[in-house]
Amino acid sequence: MTASMECLTGNILKIIPGKNKMGPIRLKDYLKSLTVRFKEASFDSPDIESAYLLSEVTHIRHHLLMLHGDRVLTDAEILQAESYMARRLKQEPFQYIYGWTEFRYLKLFVGPGCLIPRSETELLVDHVIRYLKNRLFHETHSAQDVVETAGTQGNLPFSVCEVGIGSGAVSLSLAYEHPEWKVCGSEISPEALKWAELNRKTLCLQADFRLGSLLEPFKNHTFDVIVSNPPYIPRRVKESLPANVRDYEPDMALFAEKDGLAVIESLINTAPSFLNKNGALFLEIGEDQGQRVLDLVHCSNAYSRSEILKDQYGADRFLAAEKSQD
Repeated sequence: MTASMECLTGNILKIIPGKNKMGPIRLKDYLKSLTVRFKEASFDSPDIESAYLLSEVTHIRHHLLMLHGDRVLTDAEILQAESYMARRLKQEPFQYIYGWTEFRYLKLFVGPGCLIPRSETELLVDHVIRYLKNRLFHETHSAQDVVETAGTQGNLPFSVCEVGIGSGAVSLSLAYEHPEWKVCGSEISPEALKWAELNRKTLCLQADFRLGSLLEPFKNHTFDVIVSNPPYIPRRVKESLPANVRDYEPDMALFAEKDGLAVIESLINTAPSFLNKNGALFLEIGEDQGQRVLDLVHCSNAYSRSEILKDQYGADRFLAAEKSQD
């Protein structure tokens, strides 16, 4: 099968697989064609969409594409781009189309059945690391002890359990950035667990992933931190979500009962039994849920300190709650 180009209004190129070839197609011309088609389909950032799509096909970084503008695309590249384009025009997430996404320092495989990790969730990892590093400082005899043992087993083998690992983004980031820590996690979805295990094996990281609901797979275990990005979107708002989220990402990773608080409430109530002395619970939450989540923490009578932390956009996004010592 070959690909040809046909001149349309405004000299925009349209690729027609299976027709006679009318001439070579330069990268810059095809990029322009993609941008116009995304714009006509009312995508918010058509130039970014087209650049990322063509970058994926040509393996040229998106910001360097125009340096290769006169390069002639192969038939295989054009056909691949047209396949991606058709799927993207149906609002399928580009991470599913390309089969991967970036999260902190990792490149992760993702696809149908697992939640696509967001940039906000990267801050959840930061909060866990910061908390445990502060513990390290206070649990050693002096600041000098920390300096002398940094980068060694002296960092202390803290234990972290993630509930709802999805692609493994949070757990594997912690395992990658702090290989001396003991990292584990649970996932209720067999499909999502397959993606997490694929990423764990591909990255050659140490983490114990288990199938099961919430903390059930880790009965008789306790941890220094329990962390989760649970489903927290109220089901009533489903139809108002963007189609790329609503129609493709797994419901069980997005929506929760009790106006989005069901899983959060369950974790707040059950986590203390699985936390060590000075252990803490970190949760990602909805931007309008902060006060209600704090109310749930206070009603549990299980935490000595709690606070709502902001995301990079200034919105309430995370709960940090430290277990009471009583």
